[in-house]
Parts: sequence; structure tokens; C-alpha cells
Amino acid sequence: MIAFVIYRIVSKKIKAKEELVKLNKQKEYLEKFVSITDYIKQHCNEDISLDDVAEISGFSKYHFSRLFKEFSGTSYYKYLN
Repeated sequence: MIAFVIYRIVSKKIKAKEELVKLNKQKEYLEKFVSITDYIKQHCNEDISLDDVAEISGFSKYHFSRLFKEFSGTSYYKYLN
């Protein structure tokens, strides 16, 4: 019985830690996303490729594309037009 209680306590602490890590990662992504949209607004008269903004964000273009759509609800190229 004591082992079960200890297991439950440890499990809850691990889950809380995992949630905190997840929230921190979401915050980091959101900050990068805001920075990228600011960059796009400042350079909207230039040809800004997906490769360019992905490099600025520090993500691969595939990961950036997925995150951009997740945060904005549209693809990067649709956002530009």
C-alpha cells in the first residue's frame, strides 16, 4: 500500500514536470512566432522565402511550416498573400 502511495505521488510530480516543460516549449514557440510575424511585417515589400524565415526562427522549413500553420491557422505562403 505504501509503495502504491509513493508511486502515485511520484507519478503526479513527473506529470506536473512534463506539463511545465510543455508549457515552456509552447511559450518559446509563441515568442518565436511573434518575432517572425513582426519580421514579416517589417519586410513585407521584400521577397521572404520559407527558407529565410525558417532559418531566422531556428527551425527546419518543415517544422516551421507545421508550427506556423498551428499558430496562425493558415500556411506561410497564404499568410504572405
